Amino acid sequence: MYLSTAACGGDDPPSTKPLPSIDAGEPDTGTTSPRDAGKEDAQVKADTGTDPVDSGDPFPTRDAGSDSGPAQVPDSGGDVIFDPGPAPDEWTCPETLWNDGYCDCGCGSADSDCVSHSCIETACIAQGCEACYTAEGAWKPCTAPLASTAWTCGDSAKSNMLCDCGCVYPDDECRGSGCTEPGCWKGTCDVRHDSSGALVSPSRPPFNWSCPSAAWGDGNGCDCGCGAADPDCLSAFHCSTPLCNASECSICHDKTGRTVPCDDALQSWKCEPQRFGSNDGCDCGCGTDDPDCDDQGCAEHGCRADACTRCTDSNSAPDRSVGCGSAQWTCDLVHYGTGDGCDCGCGVEDPDCGSGNGCTTASCQNDKCDYCHTGSGETDYQICNGWTCGNASAPAWQEDKCDCGCGKPDPRCRANQRLGCTESGCETATCQFCNSTGEARAACEGPTWSVEGTCGKINYGLDGTCDCGCGAIDPDCGANEGCADADCAADGCEVCHGSGTQLNTCYSWTCAPEAYNDGDKCDCGCGAPDPDCSDLGCSEPGCRAEACKPDGCHDPFGRQVVCP
Repeated sequence: MYLSTAACGGDDPPSTKPLPSIDAGEPDTGTTSPRDAGKEDAQVKADTGTDPVDSGDPFPTRDAGSDSGPAQVPDSGGDVIFDPGPAPDEWTCPETLWNDGYCDCGCGSADSDCVSHSCIETACIAQGCEACYTAEGAWKPCTAPLASTAWTCGDSAKSNMLCDCGCVYPDDECRGSGCTEPGCWKGTCDVRHDSSGALVSPSRPPFNWSCPSAAWGDGNGCDCGCGAADPDCLSAFHCSTPLCNASECSICHDKTGRTVPCDDALQSWKCEPQRFGSNDGCDCGCGTDDPDCDDQGCAEHGCRADACTRCTDSNSAPDRSVGCGSAQWTCDLVHYGTGDGCDCGCGVEDPDCGSGNGCTTASCQNDKCDYCHTGSGETDYQICNGWTCGNASAPAWQEDKCDCGCGKPDPRCRANQRLGCTESGCETATCQFCNSTGEARAACEGPTWSVEGTCGKINYGLDGTCDCGCGAIDPDCGANEGCADADCAADGCEVCHGSGTQLNTCYSWTCAPEAYNDGDKCDCGCGAPDPDCSDLGCSEPGCRAEACKPDGCHDPFGRQVVCP
């Protein structure tokens, strides 16, 4: 399960100076423009089930006609004829809930936001209610509570000082943050039970579980390829090897825990698993046919066909995606028409240069060239006009390090899958040296992208996926999205990384973005744990914990309410 997240307060951008135009050799692949960071095939948007707008945005902009002040309805002449004014004396809920665009019930008086039938009695429930409240003003679900007799886990589980999950009726020891469906699991669960009330062992994901933790035993089907057996998989045969597939598999995963198609063909697929049958173009030379090719492609390494969008180089690693160039291309095929910059001197024109803009003869130069070749070898580069970091004998050119700010991209950045930049004084999180015109070569000073664990260098601005928790903001994230600290939560995150090697679930923060990790108070009920809380914090709407009191509790819409 993957849930979109909200802004992670306190995370600084990669640099205090303006983010440079990012250049990995290609014309600025590292985008900082807004993008659709929510890939529905890889994640599930947060849904409280109670918001009729249900935009999928953790902070939806609602307009109920009265959410920006007292409701004012002009008549045909434009005169205001209705103003609910302040909350009446009978109103028992927090005053901030009055006239805010949500229909609140059980507050002693009818809410001006309710446009259909509602109710006012304490803890009442009615068809039009969006949020309901107890006599103390604490939020409660607008559904009839289960009778305590629904408890299925035995009397001993009620008094064992543990958070028992899967017992149909909620356990008080979970402080509102457990789960009740048989077999379910959340981070707060100490033990879990099946439909008969019996303990399910183990109660937590094992150490070698490589998929999002919330996918383990979540009751949503058998997850395969996760390094360990999912309790949802019932057969004796456990399909846990990455990319494996079996008849019982509902969801399959690669070695990073990301979702891939459940298809036996992936066992022979040698390219990136996410490219198989993903409607992103015809991949050729990947060891087996790509469904995107409609039987018009080819599978052998180094092969070419008219339908091919990407090919593989028979002289390189089998998982390398390259252009489908002609036999006259003398440079590495991984650089032919793959969007990684204009290569010149390679025998034929690189499509990345634009029609008629490149040059083809060995050692040629023009203003469009990002990389210049002598023609004597795949990696035999020469300095292009516009390079400002010394000559061919200077360390910036000789060393196998990624130099940035040199006017032209450093081939070593591209060779090491580092996203560099070219403007004087610029810096990205994967630059190793940062150069300014007229100044000596210097080590970069900004945040560094973590290449340990699951945060590979190519994940920074080169793979199109918003990665969070890697030490810097990923350029693949949309504007004002993503976060840097390990285990962080932020809007737009598609893959979340922790302090270890295991990918983490990306949670949904439903409270104000600035409240997350603000160093002020423990915010509870916000869909994700607040780092400001001690271990006694909780994340489910309306949950209760001593650390949340007195003013840290929230309802599903992120509004502050009385702590129960």
